Amino acid sequence: MLRETIRPVWRSPCQRSSLRETYPDTVIWLVLGIMARAIAEIVASVLPDQALIKHDQAEAGAECELPMIYARGQERPAWFV
Repeated sequence: MLRETIRPVWRSPCQRSSLRETYPDTVIWLVLGIMARAIAEIVASVLPDQALIKHDQAEAGAECELPMIYARGQERPAWFV
């Protein structure tokens, strides 16, 4: 009796159910996966760009102040060309 319960059942390919019957909502999961990946890629590309924009603006502001600082008669350092 125990052998019969643990024995695997081998079916012919004709007896197996089709994938459409087994997984009826595969198309829905495919569409949801594509949409989730698209949203993740947009977020991953926009967030670093915003940080770079803020950094560039801060750097441009600092560069604009340098001529005013050195126009007061102070000597420029050797690294500032």
